[in-house]
Amino acid sequence: MESNGSLSDFECELISSKSEIYYCSLSSFIQTDMVNMEEVYHTIVHNLSHRKNIEEKSVSLGKMSISEHIAKGLGEEIRDPLSSVNLALDELAADSSIVYNETIQSYLEIIKSNCDRVNQLMQNFISSTETKTLNLQRHNILTVIEEAISEVQDLIIGHNIKLTTEFHQSEQKVLLDKPKIKNALVSVIKNAVEAMQIYPKLIHISSSSDGGMYEIGVEDNGIGVDPKDHEKIFEPFFTTKKRASGLGLTHAQRVLTTHNGSIKLKQLAQGSLFLIRIPIYHEGTLWF
Repeated sequence: MESNGSLSDFECELISSKSEIYYCSLSSFIQTDMVNMEEVYHTIVHNLSHRKNIEEKSVSLGKMSISEHIAKGLGEEIRDPLSSVNLALDELAADSSIVYNETIQSYLEIIKSNCDRVNQLMQNFISSTETKTLNLQRHNILTVIEEAISEVQDLIIGHNIKLTTEFHQSEQKVLLDKPKIKNALVSVIKNAVEAMQIYPKLIHISSSSDGGMYEIGVEDNGIGVDPKDHEKIFEPFFTTKKRASGLGLTHAQRVLTTHNGSIKLKQLAQGSLFLIRIPIYHEGTLWF
């Protein structure tokens, strides 16, 4: 503005008083008021949030399609060699010359257990990237949230975590596949549990209703996510945690996208906040 005296279609993010982020386009120019001898700024703000959401969803769908093809192809390439290795191990273990050799048998068991682990990891990868038909029914979303919390209650207690909730009481029904949405919520809550290393460990789960969407927030006071990793957290196998598969958030994003919903990360001063949005009732065509 200072150098050119005008601004045309400048895209930026604007934050409201409620800390909501809007993607906008700004056009502005300066006009001199000759009567009052002052400069007047004329500015037009276009809200591009809807377009931005559509673009992000399109990119997300593209990534999911590619991931699904890669997973299936990789699974086929790995499954046959693993079957051959397991068959060879069974034959070797039954060989009369080593059948009573405990040392060799223990080594064979280690090899076999790791083959089984690779096979299970491959199956989880395929499952997390696979598109399945949704069994859509109307459910009270609060019931689904409470069941998801109940499923991880032992994990929360075992990690000595203080869990607080703040739910928007509503009788409105959400059209969803209950087991899939519940599993997605469980994955996000487990991710919050794994993110915390220092006491006190706190998780806050909230819900609200806004503009035809039901929003669920899962907040923790853990280590947060490095800004350079924000774009990677939903990618298969990406994880910064020990002994984690890196498939939980991938699965959650796929489930929510197929429900015409979304999941986004909001970085906090301490910890992270995952915002999950699901249509309260949607008669339109869902993506399968």
